[in-house]
Amino acid sequence: SDERIPYFERLHGGGVGTVRGYDYRSLGPLFNSEVIGGGFRTVQNVEYIFPLLQNTLRGVVFFDAGDVWAEEGDFDLHDQRRSAGVGLHIQTPAAMGQMPMVFIIRDGDCNALEELRRD
Repeated sequence: SDERIPYFERLHGGGVGTVRGYDYRSLGPLFNSEVIGGGFRTVQNVEYIFPLLQNTLRGVVFFDAGDVWAEEGDFDLHDQRRSAGVGLHIQTPAAMGQMPMVFIIRDGDCNALEELRRD
């Protein structure tokens, strides 16, 4: 059961590195409308990066899927959050940055393209 996992060891999802388009640590089991994290997480990321301007500017196309469940037995492949998007990666001698545009493909029980976000 999820109650046996200390909070600092619980898994969370959402944000860069998991499922882009969702707020950081916003995916997972809820308790009193708050995300409390879980014991089982899936994350799948597919990304294609291509040059636009030598080593300074690159384009990216991506697809992310995943979610967090209280325990492994709750996992359902068809119940994952999904997003896709395009973006730019900028790299200069002084700094690096990313500017993605994310489309939420599946959010909860909705299967339709639902939202356009810029993270």
